[in-house]
Parts: sequence; structure tokens; C-alpha cells
Amino acid sequence: MFIIGDPKDIAQTYMDLAYSRGPDGEERCKKPLSEMSEDELRDTITFHFMALRLAGRDGQTTEVLDILIEGYDRAFVALIEASDDFGPAVINGKVQFPLGPKYRKKYYLLAGGTR
Repeated sequence: MFIIGDPKDIAQTYMDLAYSRGPDGEERCKKPLSEMSEDELRDTITFHFMALRLAGRDGQTTEVLDILIEGYDRAFVALIEASDDFGPAVINGKVQFPLGPKYRKKYYLLAGGTR
């Protein structure tokens, strides 16, 4: 898909595409991260994952990807803080990352890994 415009608008378009692929996508993710349940955070990180995959697949600019990565990272950290099992799953290599394994170390460290 070819989308032109402001990088923030393009990033939002990818989020909207991701939301459209799940039931009540945008509605489930409107609250501030600090007010979401663990299940809502899991949904939120999934939508960010989908948006990043779609934008990466479409060859979007680094600027657009960086905006989407910021949102994914915020949801990732919130889920680490809210969940007893997400952090260990990341550390044990059971979590996929939206732009591939080259990001594993970054998320491993965010999850509390020490290597």
C-alpha cells in the first residue's frame, strides 16, 4: 500500500488498519495504558505489533516506523509492569518482535534481562 503524508498521519493510518482487523480494536485501546487491564494491554500490544508489521512490509520510512515503535515500546513496558508472565516469556525467547529478531536484545533488556 502506498500512503503519502505526514509521518504521524501515516503511522495513525497503520494503527487504524490494525484496529480494523480485530473486534472492537480501537475501543479496547482508548484508555491510557496506566488504566488498562492486562488483557487490554495484551490487545494493545498486538495492535501495535500488527501496525508495525504492516508498515514494515510496505517499506515505510524510518520516521514512520520510529513513531510506531514508540507506541509499541510504551505498550510493551506497560505490559511488563502489569503481567507476571510476559517479562519471563520475553527473557526466555517466547515472544516475537514486530520487526524481527534484530530487536530481541532491546526487548530482552526492557524485560529485565541482564545479558
